[in-house]
Amino acid sequence: MIMYRAGTTTLLMSLIVGLLWVTRGDAGQVAQPASDAPSIRDTFGDPGKPPADVKSDEKKPEDGDAEASGDESVEDEADKEPVDPEVVFLHLSDGTRVAGKLSVDAIEVDTRFGSLSIPITKIRRLQPGLDSNPDLDRRIGELVDQLGSDEFATRESAHKELLQLGPVVLNELGRRGGDGNAERDRHLKKLTEELRSLAEEMEFEAEDEYSLQPLRRGDTVYTTSFSVVGTIRPQKFKFNSRYGQLALNLADIYSASRDTDDEEDEVRKALRLEGTNVVQRGMKSTGIRVHKGDKVLIRATGKVTMPQRNNYTSTPEGHANLGTYVNNIYSGALVAQIGNGSIFKAGANHSFVAKENGVLKVAIAMRSSYVRYALTGGYNVAVRVERRQKH
Repeated sequence: MIMYRAGTTTLLMSLIVGLLWVTRGDAGQVAQPASDAPSIRDTFGDPGKPPADVKSDEKKPEDGDAEASGDESVEDEADKEPVDPEVVFLHLSDGTRVAGKLSVDAIEVDTRFGSLSIPITKIRRLQPGLDSNPDLDRRIGELVDQLGSDEFATRESAHKELLQLGPVVLNELGRRGGDGNAERDRHLKKLTEELRSLAEEMEFEAEDEYSLQPLRRGDTVYTTSFSVVGTIRPQKFKFNSRYGQLALNLADIYSASRDTDDEEDEVRKALRLEGTNVVQRGMKSTGIRVHKGDKVLIRATGKVTMPQRNNYTSTPEGHANLGTYVNNIYSGALVAQIGNGSIFKAGANHSFVAKENGVLKVAIAMRSSYVRYALTGGYNVAVRVERRQKH
């Protein structure tokens, strides 16, 4: 989940909540508001306890335990639940998230090159633009106007709120200003620099590649083959959910997406790797299956400490004082593996082209004689996989 700097008005939070990662619930099931999203502790367990999927040195793989034995057949395509091509997941501007089916089979997108009819079953995602989000559009305009206020406190407050909205407002900031108000122009220039820097910091950790893209004026529709910008028709929808039929305006929808059987061109994943996740106790799956030719980028931050060894602290690059794992890989280093292939160093920043197929897994390298010692701390690991282009 992407988190911008905390502390903004209820209006802004309700409008920007659509940037959160889409909940993949059952068709027709209303998801919980973003404020109820699980914490790191809820997701990964108590940091002081080994994660459930860590295998101790004494534990032997059980018969039929595909993960423990290295058999990845449980992730074969044949075992996946079939995707209903008509189910759409909506983020509404009030923070509600709901799944169901639209009453129309296709949407029309009016573009400067003509009108396109796009079947619902060919849509990956749609993002109404600011022309379809009048409240957000109006609020951004008010804040930009306040940047030129004679009151210092008003200018600073507006600057802070625009920064909290995040990189999605970059396009709008670039369109405004230039009216001779020196204070407004100064703030707009500074905000642009700050938001671009913030986008660079957050780009890799973003679970949803769309959520950092600056909002356009027009509506954007991402299909299974191309993307298009224009005006979505109709402006009103009937949406059939498990709890009945909803009447929605396009302005009520912050974003919408649809699961597809087609693989995304790019996959992102962020996970927490605790100090207990040393390689001898089993690699931790990222849940991402990579294919030969995919470009993989792994980044990691954080530190682990070994109290029994003079409190030596390691980054994802490893620490020489903790000894060597194998092949000049220091203990404490972040290592990775594809399927049952060779384990290699990933470190703090590593990119490569996959030479084999399999699920990507990670762990912390450790000298065998030190496995009995406890590591405190952990690493935050982010993975991005760019699918090879198929011709």
